[in-house]
Amino acid sequence: MIPEFYHGFMIYRNMHGPVYVSMHSGPSIETPTNRENTETPASLACLETGGTLVLSNITRKRIFGIDFNRELPTMDKALDMWNEFKTEANPKLLKNFRMRYAFTAHDRTDYKARAAVYNNFWSTLRNTGNLYVFIHRKFSRIKNYPSIMDVVSFSGKGINRRIIQNIINELNEDYKMFFHKISEDYKKAILLEQKRIFSNNERVKKRSELILRDGDFENHMASDMDVIKDFSDTEDKEALQKRFNQRNFETATKSAFKNLGNPLITLDDIFTGELAYGPKKELFLGKDKVVLEIECNEFLNHWYPEITAQIIVSVIRKIRASEEYRKIGYTQTDMERFFGRCS
Repeated sequence: MIPEFYHGFMIYRNMHGPVYVSMHSGPSIETPTNRENTETPASLACLETGGTLVLSNITRKRIFGIDFNRELPTMDKALDMWNEFKTEANPKLLKNFRMRYAFTAHDRTDYKARAAVYNNFWSTLRNTGNLYVFIHRKFSRIKNYPSIMDVVSFSGKGINRRIIQNIINELNEDYKMFFHKISEDYKKAILLEQKRIFSNNERVKKRSELILRDGDFENHMASDMDVIKDFSDTEDKEALQKRFNQRNFETATKSAFKNLGNPLITLDDIFTGELAYGPKKELFLGKDKVVLEIECNEFLNHWYPEITAQIIVSVIRKIRASEEYRKIGYTQTDMERFFGRCS
């Protein structure tokens, strides 16, 4: 792969083919979970099929870098939020801003510099290809189970949902034994992530007795609790509701696991692309481009990057082989332009 270096991102070119994008591959400043390890399976897929690999090399934290997955803020909005991010006095305000916008800025010069990087990133991508595969990381959490990889169609605007659902059904059958084999380790990874969240809560909040309340900790745990309520044994569920602590939470999670099957690849199950303001605005979904977002579980990215890449490549090859794309008007020339020669 031939490297090209830009302010804020890097591009590696490997002949014609799909465009693989890891927008959150930059360094983790302050928050360790900002680093996703998505660049590893993305690079392996690009080496296999040919194409282009695009990697962010700056942090996604709004005060230090840029989140290319979000929308460009106006100068006034970016400047107004600078002190809010410095003081962190209003977590809800910061959360709402992070859900929509790419960065904050400390002055006009800073804003112009970041906006230039943001705009260059997207203008470069728009002129790079026609099939885009945005690879993200999702946490090992019981709220995400059984999904070990969630394919996002952008409500069918990025790619035809029927086509991609049929492909996912085939892949779940192809990888059935593998998913069964790693099921117990995946569950252990979920329990370990729970311990990390509890440990982080103790460190940040300086509390010895963990109580579910408003704030980050509640937001982290509430969706997990929904799954536990549905699948845990009554005794374990009631113990957790009576006394919410790490031990009871782990016990209730293990209880839920007994009633849950093996991991699966899913479609629009955990994520819908709702917050992908950057791709949706900059790539004109539903026109002349095919756009996928693939949310790979962090356990899969870290422990089995080759298998992760193999599944992603299989998705691309099965899309290209689909008769449905010819039925809805794509010619063989279009297929080559979208997917390269990766059959």
